Amino acid sequence: MTRVYYREAVGAIVVYDVTSASTQQSVSHWKEDIDSKLNSDLNIPVVLFANKSDLLQPGQFDKAGAQRLASSCSFQQWFLTSAKTNSNVEEGINFLISLIMSNSKLLLQCETNKELELSKTLSLRTLAQDEPSECPC
Repeated sequence: MTRVYYREAVGAIVVYDVTSASTQQSVSHWKEDIDSKLNSDLNIPVVLFANKSDLLQPGQFDKAGAQRLASSCSFQQWFLTSAKTNSNVEEGINFLISLIMSNSKLLLQCETNKELELSKTLSLRTLAQDEPSECPC
């Protein structure tokens, strides 16, 4: 995808089809694409959705494999989902939102701290300029 799709992104969901090995193999590429195209010092939270769980037979899904995939690609979490039945979709989105909100609070706190430091620095400079100088010039 082009960089414009990621502009000002605060979070992302990567979705792959559990019934298609090719989409599972593409997950690492998609995650690398997100990471490489963000113009931010902060990494945005990204979760992985293993979708179409409604098409799986009981015991057919490799949870350990999904966990390894999520860990190796640095996803914050993964969810076995079904868009058709809405299974785990809301849970995954709520999890992502909580991460986004945490990041926003941290970012706001960092910005506030930077503004306070700048304000202190400017105040000290102003005080130093207002004090009478002992210089005879």
